[in-house]
Amino acid sequence: MANEEYYKKNKNLTNSKLSDFLKDPYYFYQRHITGELRSPYSDAFLVGKAVDIWLTESEAKFREQYVAVTRRNLKNPPTDYTELPMSQFDLIVKICKKVEQQQVYKDIIKLGYISQEILKVERDNLGIYFDALAGIPDWYRINDDNIGIIVDLKTSATINPRQYIYHCEDYGYYRQQAMYQMLLAIKYPNVKSFVSRHLVVEKDTTGIHRVAFFAIDQKKIDVEKLELESLFEKIKSIKEYKPQNLQWEDAIEI
Repeated sequence: MANEEYYKKNKNLTNSKLSDFLKDPYYFYQRHITGELRSPYSDAFLVGKAVDIWLTESEAKFREQYVAVTRRNLKNPPTDYTELPMSQFDLIVKICKKVEQQQVYKDIIKLGYISQEILKVERDNLGIYFDALAGIPDWYRINDDNIGIIVDLKTSATINPRQYIYHCEDYGYYRQQAMYQMLLAIKYPNVKSFVSRHLVVEKDTTGIHRVAFFAIDQKKIDVEKLELESLFEKIKSIKEYKPQNLQWEDAIEI
């Protein structure tokens, strides 16, 4: 599947779409089925995407697609590149250069990890609106022992381990790794097991941009695999999406 197809409205079910479903099914319907709602792009999303392009593709590719400006043209933005405020552009440069210094990153490049491959697997139990699962791990490698190693690059406000656990839960990162592992297990049926890692760089105001390397709890990922199957069944069962309309019996005890 081409990169352009992955990000257009299609019948591929991804982790980000699942996050929207869990947030609000009708919002999920409007955004990913009818397409009447457009994707919101926050500053955090723009920074994360730009960092991904630099570190998973190349600095040259980043500089082709992003240009630093003193004032963005919001009325008529350019179509062949993205304008970034100077402060945001400098932040991305500092973050990327800090990650490039890390031995973990150097090893990923040296060992030839597969980067940004679009994984797509057709499934027949996703209902009338979807027919495939899809995902894009930042890097992965199947080693000589047939162990799949997945590394995802993340930017975060903190690399404090206790806080980052909640960050992973809030943003569905355990579920994301479950999706990647499911897709890779189908592509590589001889794989014995998986390990998932996060290479995380801190977006702090001091400009230090500390970097952490987290081993993602496989037990939590395995739980998410079971939850995914339940979620697929729920999506399959919905024939008509309607706006939220709470009833008295919907009260949640807290």
